[in-house]
Amino acid sequence: MRSITRALLCAVFTGFLSASAIAQGTSIFNVDAFRTAATQIETAVEEARDSNETLEGYRSDLTAFRSASLSAQETYADRVASVRAQLDILGEEPTEAGVPETAEVKALRADLTGRLSEAQAPLIVTQEAFQRIENLIAEIDQIIRTRQSEALTSLGPSPLSPSLWPPAASAVGAYFSQLGGEVKNAFNSPIRTKRLAENAPIILLLLIIGGALVFPARNWVSRQMQISTDGIDQPRNAFSLFLMSTGLVICPMLGIYVITHAIELANIFAVRGNVLLGYIPQIALSLIVALWVARNLFAQGGPGARVLGVDQSKIIGGRRTCIGLGLVFALFYFSQAMNNSEKFSLEVSAVLTFPIIVLGAYGLYLIARKFRVYRQALHSDAMSAGDALSARIFRFANSLCLLVALVAPLVALIGYVNLGLLLVMSTLLSITLFTVLFLTYALFVGVIDWLAQPDSNESSPSTDVRAGGLYKSALGIVLVGVAMPLLAIVWGARVSDISDFWFAIKEGIDVGGTRLSFSDVLSFVIIFSIGYTVTRLLQAALRTAVLPNTGIDEAAQNSLVTGLGYIGIFLSALFAITSTGLDLSNLAIVAGALSVGIGFGLQAIVSNFVSGIILLIERPIKLGDWVEVGAVSGYVRKIAVRSTSIETFDKAVVIVPNADLIAGTVTNRTLTSTRGRVRVPIGVSYDCDPEAVRKVLLELIADHPLVLKHPAPSVFFMGFGADSLNFEMRGILRDVNSKLTVTSDMNFAIAARFAKEGFEIPFAQRDVRIKNLSELTRKNTD
Repeated sequence: MRSITRALLCAVFTGFLSASAIAQGTSIFNVDAFRTAATQIETAVEEARDSNETLEGYRSDLTAFRSASLSAQETYADRVASVRAQLDILGEEPTEAGVPETAEVKALRADLTGRLSEAQAPLIVTQEAFQRIENLIAEIDQIIRTRQSEALTSLGPSPLSPSLWPPAASAVGAYFSQLGGEVKNAFNSPIRTKRLAENAPIILLLLIIGGALVFPARNWVSRQMQISTDGIDQPRNAFSLFLMSTGLVICPMLGIYVITHAIELANIFAVRGNVLLGYIPQIALSLIVALWVARNLFAQGGPGARVLGVDQSKIIGGRRTCIGLGLVFALFYFSQAMNNSEKFSLEVSAVLTFPIIVLGAYGLYLIARKFRVYRQALHSDAMSAGDALSARIFRFANSLCLLVALVAPLVALIGYVNLGLLLVMSTLLSITLFTVLFLTYALFVGVIDWLAQPDSNESSPSTDVRAGGLYKSALGIVLVGVAMPLLAIVWGARVSDISDFWFAIKEGIDVGGTRLSFSDVLSFVIIFSIGYTVTRLLQAALRTAVLPNTGIDEAAQNSLVTGLGYIGIFLSALFAITSTGLDLSNLAIVAGALSVGIGFGLQAIVSNFVSGIILLIERPIKLGDWVEVGAVSGYVRKIAVRSTSIETFDKAVVIVPNADLIAGTVTNRTLTSTRGRVRVPIGVSYDCDPEAVRKVLLELIADHPLVLKHPAPSVFFMGFGADSLNFEMRGILRDVNSKLTVTSDMNFAIAARFAKEGFEIPFAQRDVRIKNLSELTRKNTD
């Protein structure tokens, strides 16, 4: 099994390496060199005897050729397009019956035709080479994937077989003996001893520097953290302490790399020792990161726990589990070093790997217990929305850890040791990856909060939350993007798979005869964003600085601003699409086919959109109008592209589709003027003098300040009711929006004036007459 950490490190730099390879290979596509290499690779692929590392090397060479051929295709295609454009200017060659061409035009056409043939020849060659490369890469990928799947699913010996233990013990003993023998031989060799003496000063210097980074520098960071612990209750000090704690990883790892380089210069090892030296940084990183995470999250007063707000009372015992898992990783990488140098048999490998699987499975079981305890603590408290999401995540992680902890040792016992090792180590690496990324996110969020917080001593409530929210979201998206390829590699994907994915993104896909690449998409986003921003700025300028200084009414101003927004967004999208080089004419057939579905499936949306445009242009209603649409009555608050928002008098907002406003009946009480009529009905007793009542009512409505004098208000005798003489006061208001207020004022005034004048306002009275009362009384008496 290949080293997963080494694959992770390769994945981090794969983009840079692939970009470098592309830059080196895209200048010139050497067809002869490619054909020679392709023939050799085809022979190797047909025989399928080379190792996976050799095949990966072949694949890397083919990737460089592929990038060069694609670049060459673009160059040759531009040349072909240029010659064809010149031929198009000449037009079609005339037939015999038509007007004959001049000799000069014939010569030019023949010259351009020859140049077109010459330009097409290398384009065809590179296209054929590109297809050949794709086929070879696919065959290599198939061979490697088949080997990987066979290695995972092949049934080997059970590691519990006692007959396998003595050979495994002998193999391990022989490894250490031969490793010591390499050192002994190095000191017995005069040439290597002389070389060691020559490099002794620099080796000694590197060892001193490395040792200082591993021990004194680490101890100095620890002392500084201890000094800063006094102010850890303050948010900034807690973050500073967390940031300082990263030195506990950086300093020792730099020291390990320096010491490893010094040992390489000493040249005291042969094959086994050099392989082990290659794994030393991974072994050290496992232990150092485990100690760092344990100190940050699980130690009492750990800075990481303070920054993240982790309740340490709910994760008691996690420090020992974290350090134990670090030892498991270190043991795993050491076993990989032994296996890669000695090429142990399946039997020896199974015996050496099984303890690692068991220890890793036990670690997953302990992690699952911690997840379960923390989830129960969340359920026992009043959970917020974020806590509920955390509980779901912990539930999934708990189930995954328990499942792998149970299945991995069982499949290894049966004989599928490689599969069991993949399950355990991939799960542990996934948890480690998410932990490190989460701590990284917390680190950068702390930087953002630090910069956003104005006071160094106390945080104000207004800036404690939501500060830099957009940057935090962008950081989360970036970290998720980083995690995806790393997770893919952890679970068995190859670095070349990630490189191919990145190549596909970079080079793009063919859409409508045009290749869209990542840079095209990025330019589309940038140009559209610039156009959208400029549109919004122009809208704001019109709304605040230009239109208020004109005589245009407010509703017309809103229509102009909204229309400018639609036009600006359309032009921004058009310029952005054009910048990508996408030929919209190639999509005409597709758009025509889709238009049928749009016509049937989206006709309501299209109808509302067109109706919204009509509303903005024709303006039968505008912002602030009092309208009545069916049973809905209220003020127009917003006219959007699909619907219109009407605020009722109960302060509820009703969303009305624009098509209903255009096709239906709408009453607009303030379309041309805010004037409107108010009607106040009133009934008086039959004993009252109608003329006197009319005189009083006319006086009351005429005296109200909101009722216009011209046209003059009036009082009408509406008729004889069952209980009263019915009158109605009518007047024209300056502002119909005050109709309810005027009606209320009139009713108050009528009540006061009628009481003073002695006019009676009747109410319905009914006399109930019971027939045969005497007979009913007699029956009740009986």
